[in-house]
Amino acid sequence: MADDHDKVAFRLATILQKLNQGEILVEKELAEEFNVSVRTIQRDLRERFVFLPLEQSKAGYQLDTTFLGRFEVEDINRFARFASIQDLFGKIDQDFFQKYLTDSITIKTFDAEPITPKLKEFDGIHQAIQQHCYLSFIYQKVNRQEGKGANFIVAPYKLVNKNGVWYLIAVHDEKIKVFSVARIRKVQIEQSQFKPNKAISKRINSTDSIYFEGTLDEVMLKIHANVAVYFKRRSLLPNQEIVKELLDGTLIVMCRNVHEQEILPLVRYWLPNIEIIAPDGLKKQLTQQLEQYLSNPICNDPITIQ
Repeated sequence: MADDHDKVAFRLATILQKLNQGEILVEKELAEEFNVSVRTIQRDLRERFVFLPLEQSKAGYQLDTTFLGRFEVEDINRFARFASIQDLFGKIDQDFFQKYLTDSITIKTFDAEPITPKLKEFDGIHQAIQQHCYLSFIYQKVNRQEGKGANFIVAPYKLVNKNGVWYLIAVHDEKIKVFSVARIRKVQIEQSQFKPNKAISKRINSTDSIYFEGTLDEVMLKIHANVAVYFKRRSLLPNQEIVKELLDGTLIVMCRNVHEQEILPLVRYWLPNIEIIAPDGLKKQLTQQLEQYLSNPICNDPITIQ
């Protein structure tokens, strides 16, 4: 699913760049260029780019001349990413982009958790972030039968979509904490304001992770050559950095400031084509988990198919 959205975002970014440069776009030519149907291109131009002042003529589609050259590369990429995931927010229109196209929202993956049922809470959180106001809410327990939940007053910093789930990253009791938006209720914007800490903002914005406590400074991994292409194509690990490619195609990859719960599940998924080089403690932890799994009687019981 992520690959499909990546292709859509790339197509939309390319189309936006063409429009920004003053090109006149023809639906059929775009369809051939991106190997999609004319109907798909029509949807791109008429629905996904409804926020743009496009002029349509017999020659094709063109951006209003007063807007030419206004978009920077970052603007184009951001527009494309948002337009390609409109199901996350529902209908996209001019008001949506004016309201939500800000640095207070980050989407780390393209899998969709519909935000419509929590739109009221989402709006309140977003407003508090923009105005640097403290935010109070009730945070529901996983099992609602366990009680109403806990009350929180936090300094909200960012809304993040990670693996399809929306999170609020905020400071509470002088610690960076992460809250699932789906479990947030009774949002109240406080009158008192806070001054964002630049160091905290930088830390939040510089990582793919949503963990900020108990993280590992550095994890080194070896990616075997037969799967290396997938890790070269795009980052499959949090904060992934390819340190070296060996002659046989093996990759040495480093991940900085990550939590073990982000690394270990991915390593288990890619076994036996991935190895933990360092730290030793994480490598031992993985080995213990695998030994525990293999020693489980359930794993050793034969399966009878009738």
